[in-house]
Amino acid sequence: MKGGSLCCVWSRVRAIGSVQKRSLFSSAGLPSSTGSAESPRITSSLDRQHRNFSGTSHKGLRELNSATRVLSFGDGSNGALGHDAEGYASDVFEPVPVHGLPPNIVKVAAGHYHSLAVTDDGQVWAWGRNAEGQLGRRVGNSREDWRRPRRVEGLEDVHIKDVAASGVVSMAIANDGSLWSWGSSKRGQLGLAPNVVQSLLPQRVESLQGQQMSQVALGWGHGLACTSEGELFAWGYGEDGRLGFNAFDVAKEVKLEKRMPSHTSSKPAGAVDIETEKLLEKEKTAVAIWRPHRVEALAHERVRSVACGMDHSLSLTDNGDIYSFGDNSLGQLGRPVNEAPIGTVAFPDEYPQAIVIAAGLGHSLAILSKPYTSVALSNSSGDLYSWGWNKASQLGRDGESDRPGLVVGLDEEMLIAAKGGRVHSVGLTSNREVCVWGSGKNGRLGLGSSADEPYPFPIESLNGVSVLQLACGFDHSLLLVRSTG
Repeated sequence: MKGGSLCCVWSRVRAIGSVQKRSLFSSAGLPSSTGSAESPRITSSLDRQHRNFSGTSHKGLRELNSATRVLSFGDGSNGALGHDAEGYASDVFEPVPVHGLPPNIVKVAAGHYHSLAVTDDGQVWAWGRNAEGQLGRRVGNSREDWRRPRRVEGLEDVHIKDVAASGVVSMAIANDGSLWSWGSSKRGQLGLAPNVVQSLLPQRVESLQGQQMSQVALGWGHGLACTSEGELFAWGYGEDGRLGFNAFDVAKEVKLEKRMPSHTSSKPAGAVDIETEKLLEKEKTAVAIWRPHRVEALAHERVRSVACGMDHSLSLTDNGDIYSFGDNSLGQLGRPVNEAPIGTVAFPDEYPQAIVIAAGLGHSLAILSKPYTSVALSNSSGDLYSWGWNKASQLGRDGESDRPGLVVGLDEEMLIAAKGGRVHSVGLTSNREVCVWGSGKNGRLGLGSSADEPYPFPIESLNGVSVLQLACGFDHSLLLVRSTG
């Protein structure tokens, strides 16, 4: 099916009165379908319209009341879903509440295999993989304990406002603009000091003292952060120019192990897993930048947002330009790599500016302010463009993948947020509805089966809630929601 014939999929789904929206919970309070690798596959979004779902109770929705809750779905093999109840499968195929969290969560973030949440009083909670200390716990490192949300230790006297995570490191920004880091990384991703490869509890990144950090993003082995004044800093593994400067100019080569530790699940490797391993094979040696270093190439710009893929980086400036740098082997920079180490991504002239950026493992997403809309709307929502790796249709469109293209199938929906995983993508509309596309393996899409979706499709089970925020790990997703009932 080509994109041109799919323009009304979203509206057609809504118009089918015979299909009842699925409740978020079964009458037992468990997910209505935990699914399995053998779940019946739905071959396309249009086929899914004719699937019937049995009625279920709204017990779970009533539990939400006026408080916020975190929902999770996807691959749970490392405990990243936070489900600690008998009857839950390792993988969960529809959004399910994370129990054990306080009712005042205001922000969520996902590492590759773990999850973070921030409360309105500035406390950080974590669950999922903890083999590298990324959960910030002094004790309780058994795999059984990983899946239980617990408060990060060492931040009791610090009010945190934002968090980010990679596969092995977690970071947080405090109200005073300080940056905090914990976990393990031989690539310098902690950003603490030369040759500091582990910190089980949060430590302040002292080299940024005096800076007011506003946002941080982490890739596989590198990090980016921007200040309230628009300065951009980078650190960690410096291969392929992903730091925005030549790492050889600021650090000596650091020899690593011949093979980096594996952070993938123990499940059989598919084509996607093999491609990921190919990217890791490049890391025989690394240039590690152990402390955040200013990106001088963008000193003339005010950077207001950053995003990291596995090996590439994006930065969004105050004037709406997107700069891309790093590895371009999958087309994830969205521009000819021979133009410049750091360059802007080109979009159709009718779009005045980009307003949101996101990066998956090897693909990139951007929301562009929509032409001919009010100033208020154009500053907060718009059309979604994608580029880069499209192995599992995570771009949500056909056509060339190494240049930005419009994600199809959204009809007139305007997006306010988007996130990318390893091979899936998630979007949030201005109506606070969630759409998903890409690989459905292990329940990554939250649609009740393992089917892939080539184009955006709404998660219909989310009736009765308003979605406030999205987060994507490699193979799992988080939603911060509030009841509308």
